[in-house]
Amino acid sequence: MIKHLLLLVFCSTASFSSIAQQSGKSFVETPVKFGKVELAEFETRPGGKDSAASAIKLFDKGDLRFEINNKTGGFRYVFSKHTRILLLKKDAYDLANIEIGLYKSDQQNEEVLTNFTAATYNKEKGEIATYKLGKDAKFADKFDKNTTIKKFTLANIKEGSIIEYRYEIKSDFIFNLRDWKFQGSIPTLLSDFTVTIPEYFNYKKLLRGFAPVTMVEQKEIPQNFSASITTESFKTEQIAVKCNSAVERYVGTNIPALKDEPFITTLEDYISKIEFEINSTQFPNSTRNSYTETWDKIISKL
Repeated sequence: MIKHLLLLVFCSTASFSSIAQQSGKSFVETPVKFGKVELAEFETRPGGKDSAASAIKLFDKGDLRFEINNKTGGFRYVFSKHTRILLLKKDAYDLANIEIGLYKSDQQNEEVLTNFTAATYNKEKGEIATYKLGKDAKFADKFDKNTTIKKFTLANIKEGSIIEYRYEIKSDFIFNLRDWKFQGSIPTLLSDFTVTIPEYFNYKKLLRGFAPVTMVEQKEIPQNFSASITTESFKTEQIAVKCNSAVERYVGTNIPALKDEPFITTLEDYISKIEFEINSTQFPNSTRNSYTETWDKIISKL
């Protein structure tokens, strides 16, 4: 259905982020480059209640944006993640085993992992030695008929190693955007997440948890989407869409580890994170579709 709506639109339109001020509104960003690790990062240590932590997340940078799927002609979202972690003790070695779940409902709608890159960095004789992810360190397990888990194991891990990885997930399931967790089992120095959503989609944003997270940027930008798709009659059609998109950026700094406590039944309920719940969609020259604005709508969808 979204493919036809986009064709209708075509016809009608033819290093870390460093905190400069702690006011929650003013930030100066230094672009983080993959593989650009500084010797000083090996000396980072957690403080306060997390001083005995076995690892510390130096930064966690995320981005979620939309694009048009050339295969289906519909919108899909692109979720990217870039993480760097300092391992301090042996019991943190499991963090070097990375698992990413991907969902597929049919031949048309699926999630695809792209651009996965990872490396281990060790301080050796005053210099940084880099160990890239080997080809034999990649695995895929079939969890069930719809879910595949991609697994990656980083090598040359030892106490004091820094691990780094980044990847993208392209997903056709735009009604279920991936959430972003600012908090986890180890302390986090910086968690930085930006989401850009076209005006056709209205999502309810749910910011949960108790660790302080601030929306440091909110703006509207013009966007151009284009794609070449092959129709059922094997003809190539060009899709071009112009619209405004809402950009929001959320930042959390010095986030403590979330530890299990007595009488907590589900620790997941207390993690500081942002979730996205589809509210409605409205494309040009079409009626507005509501999904979860009322309980009757929710029950009907279920």
